[in-house]
Amino acid sequence: MNGSVRALAIIGSDLYAGGEFTVAGAAAAQRVARWDGATWYPLGGGVDANVNALAVVGTDLYAGGAFAKAGAVTASRVAKWDGSTWSALGSGADGKSTHSRPAAPTSTQAGNSGRRRPVCASHREVGWPCLERAR
Repeated sequence: MNGSVRALAIIGSDLYAGGEFTVAGAAAAQRVARWDGATWYPLGGGVDANVNALAVVGTDLYAGGAFAKAGAVTASRVAKWDGSTWSALGSGADGKSTHSRPAAPTSTQAGNSGRRRPVCASHREVGWPCLERAR
């Protein structure tokens, strides 16, 4: 990468990276790329400004950041990659940038009487609620 990576996500056996880079390995990749274990690949035309967050739902990758376009699509700070094309999410997001906080899976720990307890990742910004995910 020729710039910093700000977010990582996994779909199947592929690793996705988003950040401030324009080259991943030998591939021109505008701020978002996929690693298959051997080679980096761009995601369409990438995005036109930094990616700060990646999330996965099923086989779809969601990106959030400071961008206005994802590929050829107008996508105000948030977009979905379905494995072949970018799409906007409604009118996008307001503000300067989109950040996310990863949610860790719930766990049942000894002495917890079987109650589900959210396990939260630490983050430099405080005040965000911990998200609980059903098993």
